[in-house]
Order: sequence, then structure tokens, then C-alpha cells
Amino acid sequence: MKKTFIFGVILLVIGGVLFSIGLGNGGLKSVYWDDGFKVDARVSKSVNYQDVSEIDVNGNGMGPVVIQQGDTTETKVRLHASKSSHVSMTNHQGKLTITGSGSSGFIFGSQDFDSNQQPIVEVTVPAKTKLKSITLGSDSNTTVQNVSTKELNVNTSEDLTLSHVGVSGTIYVKDGVYGSINLNDVGAKSLDIDSGDNNILIENSRFDAQNSQLTTRDGDLTLRQNTWRNLTIQSSDANVDFDQQNILKTMQVRAEDGHINGQIEPSKHVALRPMLRMVMYLVW
Repeated sequence: MKKTFIFGVILLVIGGVLFSIGLGNGGLKSVYWDDGFKVDARVSKSVNYQDVSEIDVNGNGMGPVVIQQGDTTETKVRLHASKSSHVSMTNHQGKLTITGSGSSGFIFGSQDFDSNQQPIVEVTVPAKTKLKSITLGSDSNTTVQNVSTKELNVNTSEDLTLSHVGVSGTIYVKDGVYGSINLNDVGAKSLDIDSGDNNILIENSRFDAQNSQLTTRDGDLTLRQNTWRNLTIQSSDANVDFDQQNILKTMQVRAEDGHINGQIEPSKHVALRPMLRMVMYLVW
């Protein structure tokens, strides 16, 4: 019994030493399943595409996505991914399509099970380029900055940031966005947001050609220094705060609960229509 115990302790010590040596030589690897267990690895590559007029990002396990304007003569896609993410890129008749489908994986001994499943996709279009359309449908945090496009459609489930973006038509952000929505210095004919429980911040932006509608259920809505033609806000259980809004035609705010606290430029066209159970503060 005593010899067996001593032998077991010796094996345990040897195992611990070998394990430490393995860790010291990069033995802690991410493992994912794809018709069998495979060791994951990071992959970085850069691809240039000519004459891109449309961008479509769709899929899951994509990680942060950035679409921006930069100093390049062709549309450049930089990918920092992992083998398990299965990110693919195609350019067909000017439409750049980026898709991803992450495989299930883990790192033995680590709490960060998804760290190697989160690639970063960075799309840079040439300066002064005006795209035909941008479609965002991935479950990734997405940023679009310093870009002009005719159409912008969003149906992502994570955070969305638009900064210094010009859109010829209407911006559509439909139900399914559960991260925060942040717009700064954005111009479009109108804005149509149908969100869930996320917070919305819109500032220094212009939607002065057509009717805009903002619908939120449980996320707070904050508006700062924007211009609207007609604006309708529908809220279920959110706080609505707006400051220095320039309303060209009409503004309607409907809320079942929460509070409205706002400041607008004086106009006879502005009408606030609160429902019951709501506290309202308004400064003219």
C-alpha cells in the first residue's frame, strides 16, 4: 500500500513537470471540432479587390467588423482570423461578400473559450468612393466610418457604430439588433430603427428628406443635436432623452412607460403625444 502510494506520487510529480514543460513550449492550444478534433491556429491575410460597389457581411463567429475609407487604390480586406472560423471572401460583379461560420472549440485550462474564434475583418475602400449598398447581417460588433453609400441595411445582433457616414437613401436597422446602436455625424434621407432592448444614441446627424421612425422596447433612447423632417418615436419601457432637436415638420413621441426629457427648437409643428404611466419633461 505504501509503495503504491509513493509510486503514485512520483508519477504525479513527473506528470506535473512534463505538463509545465509542454506549457512553456506553447503546448496550450485551442482545439475545435470539424469532422474530428483539430488544433486551431491564427491566420492573417490581406486581399485586394477591384471595382467593388457593394459590400455584404453575413454569418456568425466573425468577431469585430470594420468598414472604412482609407488610403488605397483598391478595396482591401484584412483578415485576422482562426482556422476554425471558416471566413470566406468572394467578389462577383462588384459585390464583395464576406461570410463566416465559427466551429465549436475550447482551450484546455482556459476560461476564455472563444478567444480564438473571434477574427477581425477590416474592409477599406478607396477615398471618395461611393458604394451602391452595404448590408450587415452578422452577429458581430460592427463599425462603419467615413464611408458614403446609396443604401445601408443592418440586421446584426451585436453593437453597431456609424460614424461620419453618408447615405443617399434610408438607413434601415431592423429587429434583431441587441447590442447598442451609436450614430454620430450620419446623414441620410431618413432613419428607420426597430430595436429590442438595446440603448440607442444618435448625435450630430441629419435625416431631413423623408419620415423617420425609431422604435425601442426596453433600451434607452438619447438624441443630441440632430435635424429631422418628420420623426416618430415609439417606446414600450424606455427613457427618451433629446436635446436641441431641429424638427422641420412634425415630431411625435409615444411611450407606455419610462420618462421623456427633452429640448427642441420652438415650432408649431411639434406634437408630443405621451400615453399614461409616463413622466414627461419638456423645454422649449
